[in-house]
Amino acid sequence: MIDWKGCGLAGKAVLLILLILCNGMAAAPVAASQKELQRAWQEFHATASDLPLKVVSAQSGDILRAEVSGLVDQPLPLVAEALSRVENWCEFLPLNFNIKGCTFTPASPPVPALLSLWAGRKHYQEPEQAYRLQYRFRVAERTARYLRIEIEAEEGPLESRDYHLRLELMPVPGGTFLHFHSSHRSSRLSRMATRGYLATLGRDKEGFSIVGTQQGRPVYIQGVQGIVERNAVRYYLALQVYLRTLELPPAERFEARLRQWHQLTSSYGERLFELEWEEYRQSKQRERRNQLRLQADSAIR
Repeated sequence: MIDWKGCGLAGKAVLLILLILCNGMAAAPVAASQKELQRAWQEFHATASDLPLKVVSAQSGDILRAEVSGLVDQPLPLVAEALSRVENWCEFLPLNFNIKGCTFTPASPPVPALLSLWAGRKHYQEPEQAYRLQYRFRVAERTARYLRIEIEAEEGPLESRDYHLRLELMPVPGGTFLHFHSSHRSSRLSRMATRGYLATLGRDKEGFSIVGTQQGRPVYIQGVQGIVERNAVRYYLALQVYLRTLELPPAERFEARLRQWHQLTSSYGERLFELEWEEYRQSKQRERRNQLRLQADSAIR
């Protein structure tokens, strides 16, 4: 259960949108084949942008969809092996400020693998005070040149529901192309919370897409799409850091990932910066210990 004390609608909106992005997002028609994935790569490759991702979002009634495309500079076999194992998601998702813990349960057919996330505030927070969302995790298809992972959750915060994610990967020049598709159904409460956040804490926050110019200077997207883009970049950077540190001795990886992720997000200035390094490091060290405890407890049960 989540401890909503002192959270307010704005804080609840942060939680909701964070949980949407914990595993990417989605857009209008989803790619149903490797051919369409190839088309998505061509569109991504043809888009000139300083943003390492292409993010598109759309809303139809109470259903929010988005699509996130990105390139990682590691080969498909390495990326596919890492992302096909549910336990590895708990090594990079918690690099985000707002993830307070992550646990997994391996598949035991016919029961699928499970991935649980605890999401909360950016400052240190014990998992018992955060919101737990549990996903079903499944490798739907894997070949030498293609990987598709499907992740689903029936319920989310503030009565939101029907969370669906599909992640597709394929090899391309320079590394591996990742394409996320997901959607969820919002509720009256979640829409109120989002409006409250955008009217207060998120009022002036910008994303990365340029939507116009003003006095010769670029105007960047704001609102829900700005939130989507900021979080998408955070998770993209977390995945990059995770893959790049696999070559380090296991005992050195966690600290290296914290440092590299903080440095990379801080390089984007006000868009992504949230905590000073020392507070971030200490918070994540404590949350890592909590996460290991949660994992041990789940194994006992």
